[in-house]
Amino acid sequence: MRSAMPQSRPFVSLATDFGAAYTAICAGVVYGIAPDANVLVLSDEITPFDVREGAMLLRQALPYLPVGVHVGIVDPGVGTSRRPLAIATGRGDVLVGPDNGLLVPAAEVLGGVTGAYALENPAYRLPQVSTSFHGRDVFAPAAAHVAAGADAADLGAAVEPLPLDVPPPVVRPGELTVPVLYTDRFGSLVLGAEPGDLAAAFGSLEPGTPFDVEWNVADGPSRTARVPFQLTFGSVAVGEPLLWTDSSGWLALGVNQGRAADALGLAARGSSLCARSRVHDPRKPSPPEAFPVIRRPLVATLAGAAALALAVSACAPQDEDSGASASKSPASCAKDKLPLKAPGKLTIATDKPAFEPWFKDDDPSNGQGYEGAVAYAVAGKLGFTKDEVVWKTQSFESSYAPGPKTFDFDINQISVTPAREKAVAFSDGYYDVQQGIVTLKGGKFENAKSVAELGKARIAVQVGTTSLQAVKNQIKPADEPKIFNTQIDAVNALKNKQVDVLVVDLPTAFYVTAAQIDDSKIVGQLPQSQGGVTEHFGLLMERGSGLAGCLDQAIGQLKSSGELAKIQQQWLTASACAPVLK
Repeated sequence: MRSAMPQSRPFVSLATDFGAAYTAICAGVVYGIAPDANVLVLSDEITPFDVREGAMLLRQALPYLPVGVHVGIVDPGVGTSRRPLAIATGRGDVLVGPDNGLLVPAAEVLGGVTGAYALENPAYRLPQVSTSFHGRDVFAPAAAHVAAGADAADLGAAVEPLPLDVPPPVVRPGELTVPVLYTDRFGSLVLGAEPGDLAAAFGSLEPGTPFDVEWNVADGPSRTARVPFQLTFGSVAVGEPLLWTDSSGWLALGVNQGRAADALGLAARGSSLCARSRVHDPRKPSPPEAFPVIRRPLVATLAGAAALALAVSACAPQDEDSGASASKSPASCAKDKLPLKAPGKLTIATDKPAFEPWFKDDDPSNGQGYEGAVAYAVAGKLGFTKDEVVWKTQSFESSYAPGPKTFDFDINQISVTPAREKAVAFSDGYYDVQQGIVTLKGGKFENAKSVAELGKARIAVQVGTTSLQAVKNQIKPADEPKIFNTQIDAVNALKNKQVDVLVVDLPTAFYVTAAQIDDSKIVGQLPQSQGGVTEHFGLLMERGSGLAGCLDQAIGQLKSSGELAKIQQQWLTASACAPVLK
């Protein structure tokens, strides 16, 4: 079957995992046989042995190249019984390479396979064929002869090409399990699902739609992260994750100006991800943080506190004599002077569903739950009645994306981090994250009342977190705590009864008991530690908001009057069954 090669200079492309030198040798072989050929090295940097990555590169690139002969070589089976072959396509191209699935996806987008032929004819090989360099000895000569006018059918017997070994996506209502195809040079994970698969699983997707993503690492326990679907990287803050549809139409998982593969600890080969639409029982809390595990290392917390201090001192107006505290003067925060999104109304945003114990009955407007009560207390300090507060829905992930906001402030368990402060502004903290103790119901420490009792427990904790610092400084256990690289690993240790208790921050403790470990409970929370740096939640505003100083003032008044402590006692200690341990 003769391919439809152009009558002018024939076009030959090369895509390999060889690196520059070996690929140049292949190009030299082509020129030696077909001196008039126009040879393009599409890539010599495919990850060695990664057939999926090579297949996806060819599929993505070849439709944009001229009709010609395209050589693809990612050949872990070189020298074995695997066949070398050429595939003729409906567009008129001929693809040359190993019969390991590498060429088939590209052939499908070039009009389909119209013929496939084993490279058996010795007339179209070099005289000496090595066992380890078929690119030079077999593939490049065959491609050159076809480019020079040989019929693809003369290369050898007709065969049926092997398909690429990629598991198909598994689509269920509200859930999509997909293979990881490859990792691109930016560290983003390209996934084996297309827009039709997304639509079948989730229907129409709006930007900002959150997903719970689950994956496994090297046969270890599963891990989870909350990730939004977005259209662009710029829709999330620097360092934050997103799912998006890439330029080739594949679903992909990336990090804005970061490497998702490194953050996940996930290699492409043999891996898969499961994305679920984030729809939960509204009585259950969601993961408070996103990526790649729920809690951030202490280093990030320290940096976040320093950045917050700089932001407050730089943005708040100051009196020459009394310093930063003058920015909180009542005159500067008169209700009729506040820069509001809607005149006379205070617009507050949060996510939907609104989870307990932060809100009550998925209804922020009832003023119940810790954040619901704090929101109305802040509104009251600014001079607003309950009827003058307007609530709007804003997804967790989209709230801290760069750009203008449609709300005056957002309250949604949003931790202050340096990355987020580059995109949005935060108030002073309205909640300092406490450490919670989780155990299994019926366990030895289920009824512990004091920190001292926990000293005899086998404790699981995540490395590099404020929780680990609290274990060492407050609990001071008799045996060294078992330290895990991720929070989910620590959770699984408790689930599998390898430890007696798990120490995590209190918001995570709520999530663990509600969604991750059946028959678990919160024993209590550690007392507030003295000194050190504590992670905290802040009210979120758009950058440059004129409300920042006034919100700081309101929170300061709630703290000094004891009202904030009473709200916390009501909603995060008493009703949430998380007593402070003695």
